[in-house]
Amino acid sequence: DEEALATAIALRTATAGAVTGIEEASLRALVKLEQVMPSRLHRRIDALRSAIVPLDRAGPVVDAAQLAQLAAACREQSRLSFDYADSQGRASARTVEPQGVVHTGQRWYLVAWDPARQDWRTFRIDRIAGTLATGAHFAPPPPPEGGDLRAYVSRSLAVSPYSEQARVVLHAPRAAMARRIPPSAGLLEEIDAKRCLLQCGANGLDSLVYWLLA
Repeated sequence: DEEALATAIALRTATAGAVTGIEEASLRALVKLEQVMPSRLHRRIDALRSAIVPLDRAGPVVDAAQLAQLAAACREQSRLSFDYADSQGRASARTVEPQGVVHTGQRWYLVAWDPARQDWRTFRIDRIAGTLATGAHFAPPPPPEGGDLRAYVSRSLAVSPYSEQARVVLHAPRAAMARRIPPSAGLLEEIDAKRCLLQCGANGLDSLVYWLLA
């Protein structure tokens, strides 16, 4: 029991991004572990979690229990209903078919098919409010970007919303540029061992040029 509790707490901490690059793998492992835990351990985990005060970190804090519930709904292909606030603070009720959760380095996002809009949508998880309600099972449509949800979220944040868009060849390896350009700022694709393609956008050519120079 003690080892299971220690593992669960460590995985919950890892989902907060304390160590970069393992957030999504930690979340998948946490979901699998909690699905086989007896109820007595669930209660102890909740008590421990409430007693642990996280350190301040960049970006909004997302509850690990909520992340686990979202990931479980994706895995089990169960519809989700929740209240969501957009960037202007306007609230709306959503019912979606969740595909997966993605961590960009600062924030968590839910990628889901929205039957009401007949399109894929990206939801910031820290803007999901209230109780998550699961519904009927669904047959998922083909995922966006051929299943590369990280690329889909990156394109949704850094390219698609903007009126001016650019494609720039960078004469540096993709891995090196990924350390300098977060997914929320631009989409990086490898061309070869020495070059990569950056796709980005801005509202106005002047802003786009300034961003590229910076």
